Amino acid sequence: MRRYWQVAEAVLDYRARFMEALDRDGIDVSLSPACSLPAFTHGASRDLITAGGYAILYNVLGYPAGVVPFTRVRADEAVGRAPSRDMVEQVALKVEQGSAGLPVGVQVVARPWREYVALAVMGAIEREARTQSDYPQTRVTP
Repeated sequence: MRRYWQVAEAVLDYRARFMEALDRDGIDVSLSPACSLPAFTHGASRDLITAGGYAILYNVLGYPAGVVPFTRVRADEAVGRAPSRDMVEQVALKVEQGSAGLPVGVQVVARPWREYVALAVMGAIEREARTQSDYPQTRVTP
């Protein structure tokens, strides 16, 4: 139980330092990839846990975040990784090779208790993205 409280204290300390950095730099909203790769092929996620690091950070911080579709992977972007003997790199290469046409999302993160800011920015991004020919329309998109 002692270790639990040590980790909890470290998380609280990290949250405070992160907020200080946002205050110092005047940052209210952060945009980032939702994931370091396009949508995974079935079964690939077990070998690509760290690809979700962009989302994991804000889960630890407890910040409101959401992902909005923005574009699609173009055919000329689908493979940009050199062959490797590393297992994770090999799985990532397979994911990238089959990614042409898959949607690419943008993660929007706001400060704590500012969900309305994240939602407003997501709405603005989506309104602009919908004007692009490669916007990833789906049947559930109104």
